[in-house]
Amino acid sequence: MVIVVATQPFVPLESIDRYLVAAHRYDVENVLLVVNKADLPGSAQLLQELSHYQDPLLGVQLLSASATACDGLTELRQALSGKTSILVGQSGVGKSSLVNALIPSARIRTAELVRHASIGAHTTSNARLHHLPALPGASSGIGAIIDCPGIRELGIWHLDSSVVQAGFRDVLHHAAGCRFRNCGHSEREANHCAVRAAVARGLLHPLRLQSYGKLLGLDLG
Repeated sequence: MVIVVATQPFVPLESIDRYLVAAHRYDVENVLLVVNKADLPGSAQLLQELSHYQDPLLGVQLLSASATACDGLTELRQALSGKTSILVGQSGVGKSSLVNALIPSARIRTAELVRHASIGAHTTSNARLHHLPALPGASSGIGAIIDCPGIRELGIWHLDSSVVQAGFRDVLHHAAGCRFRNCGHSEREANHCAVRAAVARGLLHPLRLQSYGKLLGLDLG
């Protein structure tokens, strides 16, 4: 799975976490988090803000790329080698532009952001499979990309709470050290909560705990 984000349009971290929950639920082994439009102002800062997703407990590979400036495409191509990957993310983050940059023959229609709202326009209406071209000297392609229509928010309302929890592997890892099995990881339980301790020690990013509570409807106050 390739989760594509950009500075424009704005992508809440919660949206990324929803995709990670889905990836875990459906046994997706490799997840790439790509900051596209790396040539735009603020992209370097966004890349830094997302660096906590490189936690080994999550197994996420973080990359930056620009279809317009042709930056980072070699690294992205290497990461996609030998597998079929699905590109997901909000409308307007440049998924189709990345496919066009990697596979010029795809010629997918793209569109600019809606200026007054800084949101993406839907240009991909159905998922399409595109084969990566063969490397020099190879007789066939080395992988494939599925370009999916952009969505505002991935719904996970149908998933059991235990499935959502399992998608936060970093939180669960630290939760194993909580004094009580039913610990809710709230501020009130900080004295015996290993998750809160991990946040305090810099072992777990506070935004991951915040997103965990929000997706599960927990009161972490």
